[in-house]
Amino acid sequence: MWAMPVVLVLLMSSALSSRPATGDAEPSPSAPLRLTPLLAAGDAAGARALAAVPALLPGCCSSYAGFLTVDAKHDSNLLFWFFPSETRQDTAPLIVWLQGGPGTSMMRPVFLENGPYRIDADTRKLGRRRGSWTRSHSMLYFDNPVGTGYSFTGDPDGLSKDVGQISANLVEALRQFFVMFPEQSGRDLYVAGESFGGKMATALAHAIHRLPAPLAASGSFRLKGLLVVNGLIEAESQIDKSDIAYQLGLVDEEGRDQMRAAAARQRQLIHEGNWAEARKLALDECGSAVSPQDTGMVGLTNFLLWNGTQDDGFQDLAQHERVRRALHVGNATFTGRATAVGRALRDDITRSVLPQLAELADYYHVLVASGQMDLCLPYRLTAGFLRRMEWRGAPDLAASRRSPWCVRGQLAGYARTTRARGLPGALTHVLVRNAGHYLGQDQPRWAAAMMRAFTAGDSFDTCGDRGKEAATIVRP
Repeated sequence: MWAMPVVLVLLMSSALSSRPATGDAEPSPSAPLRLTPLLAAGDAAGARALAAVPALLPGCCSSYAGFLTVDAKHDSNLLFWFFPSETRQDTAPLIVWLQGGPGTSMMRPVFLENGPYRIDADTRKLGRRRGSWTRSHSMLYFDNPVGTGYSFTGDPDGLSKDVGQISANLVEALRQFFVMFPEQSGRDLYVAGESFGGKMATALAHAIHRLPAPLAASGSFRLKGLLVVNGLIEAESQIDKSDIAYQLGLVDEEGRDQMRAAAARQRQLIHEGNWAEARKLALDECGSAVSPQDTGMVGLTNFLLWNGTQDDGFQDLAQHERVRRALHVGNATFTGRATAVGRALRDDITRSVLPQLAELADYYHVLVASGQMDLCLPYRLTAGFLRRMEWRGAPDLAASRRSPWCVRGQLAGYARTTRARGLPGALTHVLVRNAGHYLGQDQPRWAAAMMRAFTAGDSFDTCGDRGKEAATIVRP
């Protein structure tokens, strides 16, 4: 038996993806680069010139970074890092990427998942990522919410209390971004997020869907789709992993029953609207999938890993003086584990955004991606709430066929697409094989191929006759 119940792991990717910062570099004496005053004065060209980022590697890559003030009352500022597409620069879609936590810096996806840079796991040296999403898409990353990474506020009241406030800040940041980069205005826009970032991405996409008339009339926000990667959407449905852990052999019957009971306690708190206590229970009882005494710390983000956080040095690199200078962060402090962000959101973590996801699926293409080895937010639980989701495609979802999905002749996973009846929306749920919580880190080429197919509107039924054979082996 274990020393502590293991309940869900889940929700909090803050318990899994953020780690205390180590090896802090001495801050630069200069002030952070605030671009909003220049934009307000009509000097977008000057702001753009100041925001240019020196290449961290020879020949790689054109990018821009700086701070946008999103809440003047509290002096709240978001750091962005923008990479224009390396190809098709006049037509490439724009992807806004939101990392999870809440409180995990954008440096994680830039250096470990889908950005143009990669950290070699053995040498810790910086190199190019072959499967970078920037090769075919323009990527806009934010240290989000305010208080995450290098983003900062001058007043604790400036920390967001819910995803509605987070979305409002991001909409304001995007408004300024389109002023600074007018060529990106009106491009096909996709909002993407991972883990808790999936919840924030859903909320942001929904906010864009319901933009006030003046902003909508600008034509800048041309939303085309939403990507949710191993996302926390409906905590109540994603809590109970007892059967999954038991079937994997990670717990015995007694451990399964403990997990089930703990999940029931949290579900009851959610039903009562006791969001903070429900969140506290998740943090108190979620450290590893099972007890260290029993398994030696099986990883939540990928149950094939042992005692691994998958952080691989991105926080140290983010604080390196050369990176600090390149990103114009000046004397801003890097928050390795933004506990203040999590505390401010304590009443919102376990609230559902499933109704917003349902509305978006009626009008846009929504792609929900799950890693096969993710024990934090498992595929089966995600498939469960998607089947219960009330949208115009619900009657056809259960009857739809899950197709094998191949990339360059390899079986990359399985996908199911359903369209909204009488409306332009669609929902695709993809299982990525041999990947955990961080798809781009575990399977970078397949993750990049998935994104290309999604934004191009291509089918995921790509295996041909080999796929039919695979479908007889693995049932939907």
